[in-house]
Amino acid sequence: MAQHRYTGAAQLHDDAFCLCLTVDGNAATIDLPGFMRFRIPLELAPSGVYRVPPGAGPCLIELDFSTIPVTGAAHGHGGSGPVMLWPELSFDRAAFEPSNGAYRTGDGHELFLGIRGDGPAAIPYLLDGDDIVRLHPTGPAVFAGERGELVRLGRDELVVERAGDRTLARRFEPYRSQEASFQAEGAELAGTLFMPHGAGPFPAVALVHGASPGERGFYQLYAHHFARCGIAALAYDRRGSGRSTGNAGSRLATRARDAAAAIEWLRRQPGIDPGRAGLWAFSNGTWSAPMVAAGITPVAFVVLTGAAGVSGAESEIHRKLTELRSWGGGPLLLNTVQRAWRTAYAYIGGGQWPAGVTPAEYDALIADLHADSSLTAIPLADYAVENPWLAPIPPNMPAAELQRRAGRSPDLAYDPIDDYPRITCPILFLVGEDDPNTPAEGATRIREALIRSGNTRSTVEVVPGAGHYINVTPPHIEGASAAEAAAELHGLRFMPGYLERMAEWILHAVGGQGRDEGPRPTDREPSRGGPPRPT
Repeated sequence: MAQHRYTGAAQLHDDAFCLCLTVDGNAATIDLPGFMRFRIPLELAPSGVYRVPPGAGPCLIELDFSTIPVTGAAHGHGGSGPVMLWPELSFDRAAFEPSNGAYRTGDGHELFLGIRGDGPAAIPYLLDGDDIVRLHPTGPAVFAGERGELVRLGRDELVVERAGDRTLARRFEPYRSQEASFQAEGAELAGTLFMPHGAGPFPAVALVHGASPGERGFYQLYAHHFARCGIAALAYDRRGSGRSTGNAGSRLATRARDAAAAIEWLRRQPGIDPGRAGLWAFSNGTWSAPMVAAGITPVAFVVLTGAAGVSGAESEIHRKLTELRSWGGGPLLLNTVQRAWRTAYAYIGGGQWPAGVTPAEYDALIADLHADSSLTAIPLADYAVENPWLAPIPPNMPAAELQRRAGRSPDLAYDPIDDYPRITCPILFLVGEDDPNTPAEGATRIREALIRSGNTRSTVEVVPGAGHYINVTPPHIEGASAAEAAAELHGLRFMPGYLERMAEWILHAVGGQGRDEGPRPTDREPSRGGPPRPT
């Protein structure tokens, strides 16, 4: 029997929460994103009654699958309320893209509609203040949001319905946006330039990607915010992704030269102050951006967020150990896994065995790890299924095969500490205290390197309680790792003031305000002949 997914909302005590139900034959699992509970197995009782394990959310869900939408009731926490679920549809990107952009309610509250990722993995989202709300398509121009809302798209408007409340937001143009295209080492890179209203000249920033996604959609939410603050922003598709040509498997140095090409293109655009153009980078991009500022081309500033202060290998080991720790791995197991990964990365990154480890010892380590049923039972994220090198434990590969891969991944050995002493412009380095992807301790190394080099205009900060996206760290996640949940936009919420902080820091670093002193037509409704919308 084919697998079916249903998404919608339940209402309890005048509040709504999202449910995502997967039915495969007689087996069913449920995701409760608002409670950060995923892949929870449900007990199917007679008459279509599904029981949810205690502590995961409502204790009983009754559903009737004879109608569409699926209807029923949720019981728990001393009350009952209705449930309504729709079959989840494939995301129609082409139909959604014309709706991308900024919206505003009658009382002035702003929203931004965008897309994260490309192809089958693309995720539509709604930026609402500090919340990034994942949207699930349930009908033509209708989406179930993971906070329990229903979002309906119309011509130049959207409607948000939640727990009986209905909010209308209309499209508006708080900045100009235009398609961009520039050459970089044999590739043509495509993007969108967000320009504040007015003549300028404006400070500008080029946005450098993390490892995923490679297309511009997710980064447009940052570009949107920067442009609202008077900073021109270029979000582009990484080479080999979206509408950019070139090899998607490019190395860090190539992506650094792509970022340099983006800066150089920005400097030539009308309305841009070429002396106030800098870089913003996230996650994997925080290895490439220092390369640019250290010698490829001058930049006015660098903002690094979810920033890596260690090598790629050490960052990956930190991510894997964090995931294992969340699944209950103890100190002895974590030490064994750490030793195995450091050995593997030393060879595929640098081409040699680390001191004190022989091929026979590596084979024994790997055999022990793959014989541990507690490890092999850990559910893998989709990216780890596709690429076993991203799984928590190394692939079941003998040392002889590992030796054939010697030096094939040199980016793993790159340590950004070598570049920071050569950077003279202001740097804002932000890493979350609870970042599951890269260790917060790396900030100490970077801070000390900048002090030694005399770069006194920089700020290196570990953000208390923050995750990789400088997001509020959920207190508990069940059925998924923190990295997986954030990457899929489940419950992703920026730390309060984070977006404003970056824009204010840039304006301070480049000296002066970014906004034009003339009228700012941010209150206009969009016109048919107005500036193009971001795509």
